Amino acid sequence: MAGQIADQRVVGRAERDLRVLYRELSPAALTRLFGIEGETLTGRACQMHELGPAAERCLESSFLLGVTGTMDEHIAEAVRYFGLLIERASAAVPHVEYAVDRLEAENGLVRVADSFEPLPGPG
Repeated sequence: MAGQIADQRVVGRAERDLRVLYRELSPAALTRLFGIEGETLTGRACQMHELGPAAERCLESSFLLGVTGTMDEHIAEAVRYFGLLIERASAAVPHVEYAVDRLEAENGLVRVADSFEPLPGPG
């Protein structure tokens, strides 16, 4: 799993045939789903076991087919995995969601002066 990759080419190498399913997550998803601050994954990939025991249990109970199964079956496993993560996800923090939405809308380029505008309050 990789975090905070933008405008970069992602390359993977394997010694054998490999099928990979990529899923883009929102910047806040690392914290909400895994309890990981995004900056700890910036520019690097992590092993699934680094995501913690709860996420690892969701992984083990979702991906059961191994190398067998069709692409659709593997996608269904991924959907099940993220569904379990979403069930146990932390609540959204409105200020963070607002800031993330704003940064994404501007492709990460927000003027410093604009970043001091009041954020909307709770509710």
